[in-house]
Amino acid sequence: MKVWRLLPRDDHRSENWQRSLYDGNHGAVIVRAHSTLEARMIAAQFFERPACSSTLANPWMQEADTSVEEDAASDFPAEGEAGVLQPSPSRFKCRGH
Repeated sequence: MKVWRLLPRDDHRSENWQRSLYDGNHGAVIVRAHSTLEARMIAAQFFERPACSSTLANPWMQEADTSVEEDAASDFPAEGEAGVLQPSPSRFKCRGH
């Protein structure tokens, strides 16, 4: 596994962000996953806004909305279960968490 850093792109805020509970106040989203695709999928599921229009794309899955890079210098270990490491799932109230 690797640790990935996901950040919304600052150059614009597309309508797609209406589909996510992430409000930008939690800093970078840190995810442990095997690949960038898996990291995006984990973030997309974690922050999914219930009952949101399915015509909007999930911003975590869109390269135009979110950047993803390996965080090799992370304080989080690469070993362990795949999932969101930051913001802390216990402090962030998302669907199913």
